[in-house]
Formats: sequence, structure tokens, C-alpha cells
Amino acid sequence: MKKAVAYMEQRKEKLMAILQLPPPEFEPETFHLLRVEIKKIRAVMVLVGKLNPNCLPSKKYRHPLRQVFKSAGVIREKQIESAFIQSVLPEDDGATLLLLQLEETETAQKAEFRQLINDNVLHRIGQLAHKLSACLAQLDKKRVKEWMQRKSHKLLQKIKHLQEKAADWHEVRKQLKVHNYLTACTGFTTAPWQPEKIAELQELLGKWHDCHAMIKSFQQQTKAKQTPFVKEALHRLIRHLTSQQQTIVQQITTLAASFGAEPQ
Repeated sequence: MKKAVAYMEQRKEKLMAILQLPPPEFEPETFHLLRVEIKKIRAVMVLVGKLNPNCLPSKKYRHPLRQVFKSAGVIREKQIESAFIQSVLPEDDGATLLLLQLEETETAQKAEFRQLINDNVLHRIGQLAHKLSACLAQLDKKRVKEWMQRKSHKLLQKIKHLQEKAADWHEVRKQLKVHNYLTACTGFTTAPWQPEKIAELQELLGKWHDCHAMIKSFQQQTKAKQTPFVKEALHRLIRHLTSQQQTIVQQITTLAASFGAEPQ
């Protein structure tokens, strides 16, 4: 599995390069790229956990990666919310106050994130990557290919019978990401996988998830002590997102129903 080992080494190099950037160079996109690299490593852990579970590194090596991912995720959520607010709300008192609150939260979270990234955490993540590379080197190509084929077949069946449930959609979204990352990792493709449709579905599920997450966040914020201006701004955002989400739901439902259909 030389290709998989090389893929893991590349993930390690990119992740460590991001984590060692000085704070001023951390842009919104940096947190996104950081989480993508961690997702790719977690996909590798799924593969190792299924085919070589005794080799999977212990929680003490995996925990730091989880901490970094979670911390960066909170920051990323606030950045997405801020960008959305600026794109749909007028520059009134409610929007201004809400953006200030988000900025304060993001600043506090960034401070926690910087404290989290220390030499010990970097060392543990480096050890984790090294151990995963060793695990990948032990995998049998035939077993990996067979597992990938079974996994993709099950996922395709889930897509064909996708129900309008948040838990189902979120799970399919995560599994699609894992499938894509492991395809790049192993080089094994599966048929009859429809890459263009899959890419479109993944994009729609991503948009749906952003709406879903922001609605929950803004609903939670309405329960906190807020000025009338901020509460009204939050309710406007929720109404806008709900309408947008309904459109995306229709698009996903239509696209999912088309999987497995004979090409025209």
C-alpha cells in the first residue's frame, strides 16, 4: 500500500505546516483547510480500524487531533455565521450588535485554540501520523479493494433510499467525504459510481448542513438575553435560512431519486 502510505505522509506534512503557522497568518480559509486535513486523517483511521483494528493507535494519540478539530470547528462555525449575516442582513443596529457578539466569541475561541497548539500536541499528532503510516503499510491491497467496493455499494444504496431525516442526511454527507478521501488514499475507484452526481449531491448536502447548523445556532442565541434589535435580526436570519433550506431539500430529494436510473 505504498500509495496509501504516501498519502498519509502528505497529510501529515500539510497538517503540521498549518498548525505551525504564526497566529497572524491564520485566515478563515486556514481553519477550513485545517479541518479538511484532519478529516482526511480520520478517514484513514476508519480504514485502519476496519481492516487492521489491532494496529489502530490508542486514544492518547487520537485525542489531541480530536481536540484541535473541535476547537477549529467552533471558530469555523462563527466565521460562516458572520459571513452569512453580512450577506443577507442590512447594516442596522441588530446586525451590527450580532456581528460584534460573534466577533467576541470568535476572538475568545481563537485564544483557546492557540493555547491548545503546543509542542506536546504537535508531537502526539506527529506520532499518530507515523503510526497510521505503519498500519497502512501492513494492509493487503485485495482486502482494501474488496472493502472499498462493499462500502461504496452500501453507501450508494443509502443514497438511493435517502429519507428526509437530518440524522440520515448528515451521516450520508460524512460517509461521502470518507469515501472520497479513501479513494484518493488508495487509488481504488468503484463502479457504477456516478462522480458528477455524487459531487453535486455532496455540495447540496454541504449547503443543507450549513443551513441546519446555523438555524440551530441562531435558535439557541434567541434563548439568551438579547436586545430586541438582535432578537429580531436572529428571527430574520432563521426565516431566511428555513426558506433556503426548503429549496435545498427539494433539490437533494430530486437528485437522490435519480440515482440508479438508466442514463437517457
